[in-house]
Amino acid sequence: MARWAIPLLIPVTVIVGGDAAAPAGSGVREVYGHVGIVLEIDPTTDLIVAVDAVYITELARDFVRRLLIGYCLADGFPELQRRITEHVLFHSQGALVVALRTAVQRYYAYKAEPANR
Repeated sequence: MARWAIPLLIPVTVIVGGDAAAPAGSGVREVYGHVGIVLEIDPTTDLIVAVDAVYITELARDFVRRLLIGYCLADGFPELQRRITEHVLFHSQGALVVALRTAVQRYYAYKAEPANR
């Protein structure tokens, strides 16, 4: 049996991710090829507690974080999509929406499993 010098802290949150091809001509496509997003979610409250996104600048990543952290996924996807389409005015906005939708759908599929309700 393995013994750990430092106790393992098992999080009560889950993470989900999604990605989408970045549009031709966008800076993010030149650097990464895609737009990706990772959400850390508290499944007891459905709140997004942390966000990371694939974007070129820290400012863009921080801005997306501030748009999404604190949102309750029990309120549905349309409001999240509205936040992105009204506030993220990049060429790759559509790819971000697709990546976000994929991540949220993965979370909803996780929550639909009887063991995770």
